Amino acid sequence: MRTLLTLLTLIFISVFSSPDIKTSKLAKDASFSWLLGSWERVNEKDGKQTFEHWKQASKELYLGMGCTLKEGDTIWKETIELRKLGKNWNFEVKGKGESQPTVFAVTKIEKEGFVCENPENEFPKIISYKKSKTGLNAMISGGGPDITFDFKKID
Repeated sequence: MRTLLTLLTLIFISVFSSPDIKTSKLAKDASFSWLLGSWERVNEKDGKQTFEHWKQASKELYLGMGCTLKEGDTIWKETIELRKLGKNWNFEVKGKGESQPTVFAVTKIEKEGFVCENPENEFPKIISYKKSKTGLNAMISGGGPDITFDFKKID
């Protein structure tokens, strides 16, 4: 009886903890080429301009840079690495003056989008990117207000 209960428990755990096959295949074969290039935020406040630029360094590393300008001066800047470590992808963000990046685990990968999470981070806890018909949409949420970034491609 004890052996049967242990066996059923193991089967239950393996069935309900198995990763989504579609997500796993996409994670294995993930390409973020849709993200490459230069983007300008179209829903920025008057007097500011926000940009992101993405390039591919290797099959397992994409490099991003984001900045906001006000009256020609850089008022905010961050570097981003979308990096595959083993079977998993991480989204690592480092702001100007920070010595260590804030690491978000990529928890969902679609053909032209992804979601990453870090529940320990004060704000944001969730970052998502998705290609749209008109450009690129990003959102930060969790631990504060949801903020949407709508971008158009500029190169």
